[in-house]
Amino acid sequence: MKINTQNVVLGIAFLICFVSFSVCAQDVTKTVTRNEGNFKEVSEVLKANSAIRHGNYNLFYKDYMVESGQYTNNQKTGIWQFFSFNGVLEYEYNFDRSAIVKLSGERGRQLKRISPCLYLGSPVVPYLFVVNHISYPLEALDLNISGKVVLALKINAKGELWGFYLHEKLHPLLDSEVMRVARKIPDDWQWLAATQNGKSISEEYHIVIKFEADQQ
Repeated sequence: MKINTQNVVLGIAFLICFVSFSVCAQDVTKTVTRNEGNFKEVSEVLKANSAIRHGNYNLFYKDYMVESGQYTNNQKTGIWQFFSFNGVLEYEYNFDRSAIVKLSGERGRQLKRISPCLYLGSPVVPYLFVVNHISYPLEALDLNISGKVVLALKINAKGELWGFYLHEKLHPLLDSEVMRVARKIPDDWQWLAATQNGKSISEEYHIVIKFEADQQ
């Protein structure tokens, strides 16, 4: 059997380059873990500058993964996965194409036809931001008021948060508290506009806040 020495040489050269790249990549990055409350962030960063994420990134909430993807020089790249509570996949987003590639419960054709507005990240983040900043008014507690308030965030076709209101109210004391917290939502949060037949449209993003007086 005649062996093509040129192909062998090229194959060995490729293998050496691949191994060298892997060693170099490991040599310039390190894995760091940051904890903040119930959140744990595990990411690869540059050894020379730990403020620059470069490589794998995973965000956990109470040991459940809620975000997973890759960074390249502090920029999100490739396909990211975003999960809700208990590790349930909500959607996948391709940062290279700026497009949703998978949505929980939706098939490919349905996704091309319509998609909802989304927080660009795990839905756990906006929900917990609102819930953790709410203080149950003592007067409402004395009145033993329980139920839910639905906060509606208005997201325009450009993916901008331009307003909010209460889609479902419960009691003036609790309603005003939710509105107070809504005004604190960070301006730098990123949103994905809803789409219909490939065109971006305005839509609302709802956050349900449940009040249970007997657990306060």
